[in-house]
Amino acid sequence: MKYDYTTSRLQVRHLAQVEVCANLLDDIVATLTPEVVRDLPNAFKGIDDRKAAQQWLEKINQDGELLLVYSRATQRLVGMVFLYIQPTYAHIGYLLAQTCWRQGLATELLLGLIDQCRCESPWYRLVAGVSADNLASINLLEKLGFVLDNTQADGSLHYQLSLS
Repeated sequence: MKYDYTTSRLQVRHLAQVEVCANLLDDIVATLTPEVVRDLPNAFKGIDDRKAAQQWLEKINQDGELLLVYSRATQRLVGMVFLYIQPTYAHIGYLLAQTCWRQGLATELLLGLIDQCRCESPWYRLVAGVSADNLASINLLEKLGFVLDNTQADGSLHYQLSLS
């Protein structure tokens, strides 16, 4: 699948297309703040220096596909998309830097991702997990047509979207 795509305000690039340098590691540290990662797994927490960011990148890259989200206006990292790929579906995760919240960027990001998946991927559906406390993400997923599939033992909610 071709992972890179552009929306009106965002450029999304696969990690393999980006040079891992000090600036990127600093941007990752600046993005993964305690507020941003509050509802995410522990692997996303405590990324507070370049070394931790480098180790985190290596781990995330082993587990799935990492897409980096840049502002087209500033060319700065503003978020990330995570794809955990199965033969017929992909489990997605996403986050935006706190400075980018409440600007419609998450909607724009996911609409672009959904369109890209419908055009380029072999998947029949997307699955997204979300903390029951994360009302903004729940509302976003439902607005984009994701349907609640199940509730996990840890209280997280799993939504799915048909791509057909």
